[in-house]
Amino acid sequence: MNSIYVDRQLTYVDFVFSEIDKWSLDPFIESLIAQYLAALICGIYEDAIEQILDEFIQKTSTTIEIKNFISNSVGNSFRNPDQSNIKRLLKLFNDQWGAQLDGKLQTNNWEALDAIVLHKNHIAHGTRSNITYPQIKRLFQDSKKIIKEIDLMIL
Repeated sequence: MNSIYVDRQLTYVDFVFSEIDKWSLDPFIESLIAQYLAALICGIYEDAIEQILDEFIQKTSTTIEIKNFISNSVGNSFRNPDQSNIKRLLKLFNDQWGAQLDGKLQTNNWEALDAIVLHKNHIAHGTRSNITYPQIKRLFQDSKKIIKEIDLMIL
């Protein structure tokens, strides 16, 4: 990873999983933790993509005004980091980034990410989510490759 901040965020989630794995939990509590993790991971992914793009902007833009405008525009408009929103955002910077990213990923990576965002939205809007702890753990493992590849591609 090129972004130290993003690397720390992903490492934190791995740490959280490793700590939870040490516990013996009631299935209901485990379900609540899985829902929390879906929201946490989604937020970290959104933040990570914004951070990677911000680091890219800081390295490539010439004036502080341009840097501020782009950073603020991305920060104010990018939500729900699913496949379509990520590709839409990346295309604003470079028409080829989405295709380049697809060439480095598998379908299951995108499916995992989309599932995390879907569960987060269910939770955030008061709809019941049936995500389990083993599912969210697998979804995180499958989806974090997207963030790593974005980092390697852009930075």
